[in-house]
Amino acid sequence: MLAVAFENWARYLNERGFDGSFIALLRASDFFDIRFRHGAFEFGKDFIAKRREGDTLVQYAFQSKAGDIDVTEWNKLYGQINELTSGTPATVGFDRSLPRHSILVTTGRLLGKVPQSAGIFRDQVEKRGDGKFDTWEVDTLMEMVQGAGPFASRPTEVGTKIVARILANLATDQELEKWLAEFANDAACGGACLHRALLDNAICGAVMAAQNLPLHQLTIALNAIRLSAIRAHANQDEGRDLLRVALNSYVAQSESCFRDLLAAPADRAVWLAWCGCISGHIVAYPVLCLRVLEFLGIALLSDGCGDQSDSSRWLECCKQILSHQPGVHHPISDRYAVSLAPAVLALYTHGEDEFARRYLRTTAKWTLDRYDNNGLGLAGPYATPSEEVRMLLGAPFEAVTLENRRESLLFAAIADLTYYLDPSLYKDIVNDTQAVGIVPTNLHGLDTAGAYTVADHDATRPLINIAYPEAATNDRLAHHRLQDTPRVPEKLAGPAAMLALACLARDRLFSDCYPRAAAPDGWCQ
Repeated sequence: MLAVAFENWARYLNERGFDGSFIALLRASDFFDIRFRHGAFEFGKDFIAKRREGDTLVQYAFQSKAGDIDVTEWNKLYGQINELTSGTPATVGFDRSLPRHSILVTTGRLLGKVPQSAGIFRDQVEKRGDGKFDTWEVDTLMEMVQGAGPFASRPTEVGTKIVARILANLATDQELEKWLAEFANDAACGGACLHRALLDNAICGAVMAAQNLPLHQLTIALNAIRLSAIRAHANQDEGRDLLRVALNSYVAQSESCFRDLLAAPADRAVWLAWCGCISGHIVAYPVLCLRVLEFLGIALLSDGCGDQSDSSRWLECCKQILSHQPGVHHPISDRYAVSLAPAVLALYTHGEDEFARRYLRTTAKWTLDRYDNNGLGLAGPYATPSEEVRMLLGAPFEAVTLENRRESLLFAAIADLTYYLDPSLYKDIVNDTQAVGIVPTNLHGLDTAGAYTVADHDATRPLINIAYPEAATNDRLAHHRLQDTPRVPEKLAGPAAMLALACLARDRLFSDCYPRAAAPDGWCQ
């Protein structure tokens, strides 16, 4: 079941979307000293790694490709695989003195005469003394997923159980977060258990991709960041690498999921069509807008997720969405409070201050209207989709009985952001909050591995009716001073890591990282 899900998913991904899972697959199969080298100076080696085989330490080098390889593609690759099999070091960590094994990895299959050509090339490599050359097609990757052949890694019980649950049920985000939290023990243990958990987590995402549930797929990608953060509390050096890989994978998968939308950021018809049926537009459309925006913000704030051209493209998409997609200004519940900060902070740090402030103003107005006009407010961070819809749409209908809700995580996010980014708007927001009777609430997460899991109540402290000063000053907000230094994931991977963890839990903001994310010189290790 896991292998079939992996095959379906691997054939769907582009090269870079597979990188994070491939690294987890190598680690779970006893490879170590793994270096990711895709770029202009890779010398044919996307990855290098070592593996002990009996009493012999072997230096591996990998070139990764997506999809089937036919004769035409093989001819294009010939120069790269020549470089792959050469002894050119390419990077620190490549040991030319060790026996070498070069692998061409593809998420598809070798077609036509390519297997014969690969066999001839294998013999040539051996004759010239450059070690071994092999190809790993999707069937080999499936064997690795199952722990078959020379690879000892077996699927986790948790992963198999979650895949079965996903196939049997249409999960909500809350249920999915709860299921995925069961990987936490494996993450804390480290070693092969952690890497197998990361791989099985990716396969759960594969199942969601196969079922055409991209938002759930990305929730699972966020869980890889959580597993990496949990490990970082036990081993910071390992956690730093894991967080970087997990953030890169989340960005790559998001780009793949939202490709059509990012190609038409100003075309509302394309976005509405992506949501499906017309009746669901009023709810699904703003949810989609905010999930795309939170991805763009995290991508722009993440160090190493793309080059300058990526950043320029993402920034332009962000601005186009804010200008032409009204759904982005209408969060349907407190569950989307976490979506504001990544985009707002990214716009601010990239010199688009006015876009950031305008977005905060329009979202603040929407939120105030929801609490002022009918007095009911918006659903809370633990609301189910049906409860979100009832709270959003039920007020005009006498048959729908609703109770007033004054608490607002969404307004806490707006107040926290405006305090640092737009002091003049902040003062108006504080006055309006009091006028309509909003009670700003949040959860303060401690600097522990449990702070990233909703069910771990010992790792959080409730912030109820947060006391905001009447005007912004140079001091940090009082509830931000509860965490004087960056938490471990932020220390290792920057504020983007904390914002991504908030987007998984969705009931806490980790907003004490906002002033560090907005600092002119950025975050510091």
